[in-house]
Amino acid sequence: MKQDLAYIYSLSITGITLLLAGSSTGRDATQSEYQIAPPDNNRAEVPETSPNTRGKDGWAGAKVTKTDLLTGETNYGKFAYFFASSMTRAGCHVAKVEGERDKEVFVRRDGQRGKAYADIAHPVFSPDGSALGYVARGVGGFRFIINDQEGPIFDRVMPDTFVFSNDGKRHAYLATKAGIPVAVVDGVSQPEAGGDMVPWRQPPVFSADGSSVGYLEDSERQKKMRVLVNGKPGEVFDGVDLRSLELSPDGRRFSYAANDRSAGDSWFRVIDGQRGKAFDALGVSFVFSPDGKRFAYAARRAGQWFIVVDGEPEVPIEGIVDHSLMFSPDSRRLAYAVGKRDGRAYVVVDGKAGPVHDRIGGSIPPGIAANRASMQTAYGLGYATSILFSPDSRRLAYLAHSGRMKRVYLDGKAQDVEMEFLQGGMVFSDDSKRLAYGGRVVNAAVGDKCFLVVDGQKANDYDALGYFGFSNDGEHIAFTAKKGDKMVIVVDGQERGEYSSVPAGPVFRSDGVLEFLVGDKPSLYRFEVRDL
Repeated sequence: MKQDLAYIYSLSITGITLLLAGSSTGRDATQSEYQIAPPDNNRAEVPETSPNTRGKDGWAGAKVTKTDLLTGETNYGKFAYFFASSMTRAGCHVAKVEGERDKEVFVRRDGQRGKAYADIAHPVFSPDGSALGYVARGVGGFRFIINDQEGPIFDRVMPDTFVFSNDGKRHAYLATKAGIPVAVVDGVSQPEAGGDMVPWRQPPVFSADGSSVGYLEDSERQKKMRVLVNGKPGEVFDGVDLRSLELSPDGRRFSYAANDRSAGDSWFRVIDGQRGKAFDALGVSFVFSPDGKRFAYAARRAGQWFIVVDGEPEVPIEGIVDHSLMFSPDSRRLAYAVGKRDGRAYVVVDGKAGPVHDRIGGSIPPGIAANRASMQTAYGLGYATSILFSPDSRRLAYLAHSGRMKRVYLDGKAQDVEMEFLQGGMVFSDDSKRLAYGGRVVNAAVGDKCFLVVDGQKANDYDALGYFGFSNDGEHIAFTAKKGDKMVIVVDGQERGEYSSVPAGPVFRSDGVLEFLVGDKPSLYRFEVRDL
């Protein structure tokens, strides 16, 4: 039976639709997927780059450049549309799959057409936006295409396991050859372990600098697991926590949680290949410091929770708020949230406890799987960042509960704005002087309302809140928001543009230009705004 990639496509879409994920981070890099309708055959052609204008689309006093990214789009009767977008301080990028399946399908990247294949799926940008990869089906099977370079052909590839390094120079994924799963790193199939020991189906893990990569293997027959880092296999264990593999930012160190049932049922961290102390369970958090020299994690023994830092004597605590362990950017400071037995919580910074709150961050269901090391407590930060150090490591912000409502605490003091949910996390300006975060309040009468808080001041209410970020110098902040059936770009509290959809941005580039992508009939455009 012929295989295809139809499962990722949505056909017969009318109009351009922005898919708001609800978890925009407010940070420099993000990625989303979008869909777009076939073009209107009666539309007039739009020049690829329009002349610079001032005040166009509500940008009074600014210099605006508008570029058509879909000029020359084909007009097939059947379309397989799929979008990927990227926004970083290098700018915004978009990749669009178009064409007629089983005849000619290709990717148009920032308006430039790539090679055609029988089918294409899963376009994905690297975190820095410099590289694009996607799956192509052609003669002989499936392969990944990386920056227009064809990778090896396999019987099957697993798109959901594909991952780039942060700088886009490396990539890894899983595939099957003759029915056997294999790991592929930088286009090279890794040596097979033999027997039934095969890669576990999940994405490999790169270090922040891209110098190291690791992944898990397991034997279903032997019920054993191990970790490979840079092609070197580690010790075989009864179990390895699937989510636990961590590499230090510089790629020189690694750690994961493993299980040994030979004497009871103990769990321990393996750090640089060496077993740590045994515990009954380990917390879901393990963190290396940014310089890679320190580490910290939470663990439980005989009902008592501990914080373990750099192998020093264990520090007993009542409980741990999941995912709250965090080193400062200079690697000198450590913060975490302690969960009390009565459900309340407080933040500890540099070993000093702060005020007790009803909760810290969000909440996630408790529980532990029988084959996992990581024990989720009754306390969790949820999906958005709820504890954050400033870039200069001097300031700390966190989200705290008081009954049903929540507030952000900055430098130990509560901000005035209350919310029911933190929306999109928190972000400091590069100079650490300013803080922004999104909030949401549920209103049964008028519906949910979302807003941005900057420097402790609440902005206007909107139906949804998208990406937000500061300029390099911290003087400006921009964000997207949904207002009725339109998307608006808001800069320094003023609505500057209104569009059908905003698939990427707005982001302040390193050169100070504000860039974003707009989906408006009949095309997709890049906007570059100068002289705000």
